[in-house]
Amino acid sequence: MMKKQTILAYTVAAVMALGVSTGASAKSICLDAGHGGSDPGACGCSMEEAKNTLDSVKRLKGLMENAGWTVYLTRDSDTYVSLSARTNYANSKGVTTFASIHNNAFNGSATGIETLCQPGYMASQSGSQAKKIQARMHEAWPALANRGAKEQNLHVTRETNMTATLSELAFIDNCSIDAPYLKSGDHVQNAMRAHCRALTELFDGSASSKCEGSGGSQPPATQTGVIKAGTFAESINQANWLSGTKYSVGGQTQTSASSYTMMTFTLAPGKYTATASKDGYETASRSDCEPVTAGGTTWCSIALHKKQEAPKKGKATGYVKDGANGSKIAATVTAKSGMSVNYDGKTDWSFELDAGTYSIAATANGYENASVSCNVTSGNTSSCPITLNPKKGTITGQVFDADTNELMKATVTLGSQHIAYNGEGKWSFTVDAGTYTVEAAATDYESNSVSCAVDKGGTKECNIKLKHITVVPEPSNQKGFLKGTLEDAQTGKFIPGDVTLSNGQVYHFSGSGKYQFYLDPGSYDITGTSDGYFSKTVKCTVEPAKTVDCPIKLEPGASYVTGTVYLGTEPTHLVAADVTVEGLDKSVKYDGKTEWKLDITPGKYKFMATAGDYKGSSVCTVEAGKTNVCNIAVVADGVETGKLTGIVHDVRSEYLYLEALVSVDGYGSVDFDAQNKWEIDDLPVGQHQVTASRDGYYSNTVTCNVVAGEPSYCVIPLTAMAEPGSALSIDSREPRVTVIASDDCSALPISGNRSIPFGVFAVFGLLSVCVLRRRNGDKS
Repeated sequence: MMKKQTILAYTVAAVMALGVSTGASAKSICLDAGHGGSDPGACGCSMEEAKNTLDSVKRLKGLMENAGWTVYLTRDSDTYVSLSARTNYANSKGVTTFASIHNNAFNGSATGIETLCQPGYMASQSGSQAKKIQARMHEAWPALANRGAKEQNLHVTRETNMTATLSELAFIDNCSIDAPYLKSGDHVQNAMRAHCRALTELFDGSASSKCEGSGGSQPPATQTGVIKAGTFAESINQANWLSGTKYSVGGQTQTSASSYTMMTFTLAPGKYTATASKDGYETASRSDCEPVTAGGTTWCSIALHKKQEAPKKGKATGYVKDGANGSKIAATVTAKSGMSVNYDGKTDWSFELDAGTYSIAATANGYENASVSCNVTSGNTSSCPITLNPKKGTITGQVFDADTNELMKATVTLGSQHIAYNGEGKWSFTVDAGTYTVEAAATDYESNSVSCAVDKGGTKECNIKLKHITVVPEPSNQKGFLKGTLEDAQTGKFIPGDVTLSNGQVYHFSGSGKYQFYLDPGSYDITGTSDGYFSKTVKCTVEPAKTVDCPIKLEPGASYVTGTVYLGTEPTHLVAADVTVEGLDKSVKYDGKTEWKLDITPGKYKFMATAGDYKGSSVCTVEAGKTNVCNIAVVADGVETGKLTGIVHDVRSEYLYLEALVSVDGYGSVDFDAQNKWEIDDLPVGQHQVTASRDGYYSNTVTCNVVAGEPSYCVIPLTAMAEPGSALSIDSREPRVTVIASDDCSALPISGNRSIPFGVFAVFGLLSVCVLRRRNGDKS
């Protein structure tokens, strides 16, 4: 489509060549009142946009006619007019310019004024009109946010053949800040007077005083005018209202109220200088406010700036902890060149520093160096804990044939990690310091395992020998294999443990593959045992030269949960309380001295504690056959509390959710299932240190802010541990991919069994829908 300036130029040239009149005066305008009739537009704060815009346009019509303009209206009553009918009407009149009036709306808290023109036209006359109107509107309504002159693709600015803009006067659904301006006849009159001034100055070049009439059906001006003013801290914004300020203008003085209430001064027409003063602030004056006009209202608010005080030092403090287990560790902590302390791993380290941002580093033997960025403010204490991740150790080795002492191919297993060793060089695992069992298995060989202990940053060689299984055919007494697994009888998952024959032979089952015995034919009693489970004996029969599968299913043992109740602000202060379980008829009275204890079936529960005016809760997981710990922090009823909620994801992608343990320093923990958001409530308002940990990943601690009465979102990324030489991931399960949808179309739910690309395309698709969706039919 040819740009509308070009079309307009051709049209004017053609008309002049033919000597035909366009039917418009030298200064003519088409005013467009947004919406109307069956289309009320946006609604809010007991107002309808269509009625507001019609009132505004009628006022502007009177002001423009007083200033010598010929004015056309796309509608002069509460009737529906289509978008194309509006632009066709303006084009048929051949007017000098076009101005559409609207009210804005979004989420009830957005605020401010803005003026729009067609994209690509900001450097044209349309852009000049948008910027001129916006500037005059900001002078008329200075207390509202200045959202600026912007470009946006709209029908009424795109399909008109002349200069065109669309004004968004204020947000009709913001009842506390914007709506009072839309409801006030004086405010609306000032806004329309601002439009008249901008258009007259731009097209006529005449003084804006021509727009000082009342416009519309307003009463005649009086012989005095009004200055309305308020005082604000740092910037003119309702949120920065400043009370107790003396404001003087025209020989009159008033003191600003404690609540948001503008001061009013009735004065003779003329130019005035206003002054405001308050203890602790620099005195300020304004002589640049618009002159007072008869019957008019001039806004002249003043922002005061605090007197500068000499900066005070602040304090940076914190602790150093092990990233693997969360325990505090001794370390050397350095704040800047020449400033370091030897941290003992017990009490917090601290530095007195000038206000600023510092990189504080920690070093310790056997740990990777790390640092945090710590923002120190004047006179305050900033908590900046540092996490050091242990240096990894390496377990390496080879697999030999026990008879020939030659290298051989085998599958080498450490926990959930597997390596397909090809019989050349060495296999290796990168692990945290500790003691591990490494197992090797190969076809036609008896499995074997070794125990390996490795220090932080150390290397331990652990070779494994496998004995070949020799099968000697015996016509009547040929041996057979007895194989199987240890399983959780309720979940079917493999569990590590011991499998013992009645003759005393023991196979240490690692939780992967199968146990096996090479036995003479016959019937055998086999007993399976595992920590947290009841042992079980089964009878299996071995047949000559055959393999018999004999799984053993163990029932989980008794499960308990135990813990303490303590003050959230003082973790060492235990308190007596009543402990209950949400959704279950289970409770216990805690004496505030030892520990409370409940027997309970495995699962995830919310444990709640009440102690007089104190209350709190923790969400804890009860595992089979174990005594599970669940401590509960309580806070006083008078303490403002809120909720933290969020996700844990792999640092490589925010869509790779990870099952993890999430804990708030001093306030308990919760298991994140990688499906729904984790939640920890009854937390005092303020900043908290939140840590996420998971096997195979470095733990991570972030600072999250809790606000009163509503959930605060807290996202924690985790970094996977390195796996040199490993053919599989640390966790054999696929990462869960879940996107949580929200009401504002910010994301689309993706099923866990779909691929990541599909989820990304789904999110992009929904985002496109949200971008195209508009609030109403006028702005398309």
